[in-house]
Amino acid sequence: MPGWEIAVICICSIIGFFVIAYIFLGIYFVNKFFKRKDTPLIGDTENISEQRRTIVNPTRMEAIKKLEEVPYEDIKIKSDDGLILAGRLYKTTKEKSKGLVICMHGFHSNPLRVYAYINPHFLEDGWDTLLISARAHADSEGKWCGFSMLEYEDVRAWLIPMLDRYDTIYLYGQSMGAATMGLVSGTTLPPQIKGVIWDCGFSSPKKEFFFNVKKNLRPLAAPMFFFGAIATKIKFGFNFLSKKYEAREQIKKATIPFIFIHGTNDTVVPCDMVYDMDKACPTEHSVHIFEGAEHMSSIYLEPERYIGLIKDFINKNK
Repeated sequence: MPGWEIAVICICSIIGFFVIAYIFLGIYFVNKFFKRKDTPLIGDTENISEQRRTIVNPTRMEAIKKLEEVPYEDIKIKSDDGLILAGRLYKTTKEKSKGLVICMHGFHSNPLRVYAYINPHFLEDGWDTLLISARAHADSEGKWCGFSMLEYEDVRAWLIPMLDRYDTIYLYGQSMGAATMGLVSGTTLPPQIKGVIWDCGFSSPKKEFFFNVKKNLRPLAAPMFFFGAIATKIKFGFNFLSKKYEAREQIKKATIPFIFIHGTNDTVVPCDMVYDMDKACPTEHSVHIFEGAEHMSSIYLEPERYIGLIKDFINKNK
């Protein structure tokens, strides 16, 4: 066999090997980021930071215990693709409600872990709250989540029954929940929606995925993302590389005000993403940085400041 034929066979074999390898990496990527993973109510209690061990988790545990004693209305809706989604509607004890705050939690989390601490402050201030479990999380059905790219349609589905009950509604999201609300803000919204509370959300799924790849492996990430995008398109119907699913792009079409919050020590969603949103947001908004706060921890480090900012925002714009 001529040498050039051997060389062609070798080159084709190497290319074939890498293509097959990246196909499997793409499948691994989909399973890692989109497959359901139920976690303990309080979250990870091992291999955690000092801040989470001594401040965040104890505060969360106490808040969850208290919230479990508060009555709520169990609400379920059906998503556009047939999943039963669960939510808890808490009502203020005030004579008249000011409106509703719809709360969406983060990736591999649950609504009680994220919102138990702030929920009583909303209720005491006269606001009802709807704590929703994202698809493939907590009490909602689903084997696969959409990392905000399916969830934003679910939030719009949640709005339908709530619009009959409330004239004033705010959207509140943390982490993936914030990215979800960012995507919602770029859609046509009814006048009852008055604003978005954005806490430590990612401005782009692609950027967030890339950030969570180890630095020494990032040069290899682009081909994996390509095959991962093909896999998500086939399985879920969306291409996460598309700007359609970037909150920093969709927010450009927003018509409602925002409040942006992020911690400087966030190692899950880097703090610079909040500045992506700040630059892109065309409506009235403010940015608030919490020094030293880790992911979803700003409220626990400076509770009075955090809660005060949220209350001022929703009461100003109601």
